[in-house]
Amino acid sequence: MSRPHITICWIVGIILFVLSPQTAQAGLKICNESGSSRSVAIAYKDGGDWRSEGWWNIKDKDCKTVHSGDLKQRYYYYRAEHKGREVRRGDYTFCTTSKVFDIAGAENCKSRGYDQSSFGVIDTGKSAKNFTFTLTIAAPKAKDEAKAPKREASKPKAPKPKTLKRKAAVPMTPAPRFDNNPFSAGSLGEPFTVVGVFQGCENIDGWDHCAYHAEGVRHGAGYGDGTPDEILNALQNVPVGTRMLVRGDMKSFGDITAEVAIRQLEPVQQEPLDAVIEAMQGNWVSDQDGSWYFEIYGAERRNYSGGSLLANEYIRWASGCDRNSEDGKSTYIIITNPEDNEYSDCYYVVSVGRNHLTLSYVGGTGQDLEFTRQ
Repeated sequence: MSRPHITICWIVGIILFVLSPQTAQAGLKICNESGSSRSVAIAYKDGGDWRSEGWWNIKDKDCKTVHSGDLKQRYYYYRAEHKGREVRRGDYTFCTTSKVFDIAGAENCKSRGYDQSSFGVIDTGKSAKNFTFTLTIAAPKAKDEAKAPKREASKPKAPKPKTLKRKAAVPMTPAPRFDNNPFSAGSLGEPFTVVGVFQGCENIDGWDHCAYHAEGVRHGAGYGDGTPDEILNALQNVPVGTRMLVRGDMKSFGDITAEVAIRQLEPVQQEPLDAVIEAMQGNWVSDQDGSWYFEIYGAERRNYSGGSLLANEYIRWASGCDRNSEDGKSTYIIITNPEDNEYSDCYYVVSVGRNHLTLSYVGGTGQDLEFTRQ
């Protein structure tokens, strides 16, 4: 049986998941420090197949063992609900039902009469026999381990000229300023200077870091990797979606991700683009097809269809679909799948308001795509 569908997904959650070892009793224990009751389901690899089980009702300030005996896997998966609603969107999908369940397999959930639900990941470490996982308020995300489904590449055509209906720029908290030189340019890698869109700070499998998107690439700067702690600590309070100027050294570079050491950080002059980025943050449902919706978080888009997560994609804001066609006035979003980097969809931003978004797909029929904020 193949792994369940997994994508990168950077989450807008209200729950902090604190992991700590448990030595009193073997197994996986989940404690609830969220301030209200939670219904919890888990999933894990059972031999050569996947298995999902639920539900455990855990009151605030209470704990329950959800898997007994010595742990045989490093990764376990969980879903937490409050009054039937998911309290944190996860990166993995497994089968569930609204009643007590024990389901073998993680594929074809709907055709088998089950719900397909998102789960987060619990990393118990390489050799833990018992583990305690605590639900509290605010936080880090987990690392994905499989690829999202691919879509066919499309070649953008020149869009019809339109006028973007922009609202006045909304005041945003600017990025902090650090203009000292804690290390010499080029001493830790290739020096660079970019303007990026801040993506937030998180902990992925023990890598505690802050990230931003610049020129279609996700840059991550980790604690203990050359970036001064004072810069990373200051970034913890910067709103996601804030544009900022970054100077540093490129330590390593992949197709669409990079590890960097930040040397200097500066705010940038506020522009109408900042208001567009801020206004587009959130969940949007297609007016033409109610089964299609997406969430924009920082410079990433989580794309869904029929309740299934299709892909976690990267966004680059530009004034054209390629550098040769940029006019310096219009606003476009270029969408790239970081799992394969094989296609880039381009949309012209016709208008964006408090509750409505209009896009025009470049290379499509020319019909505007209308979305309503969820």
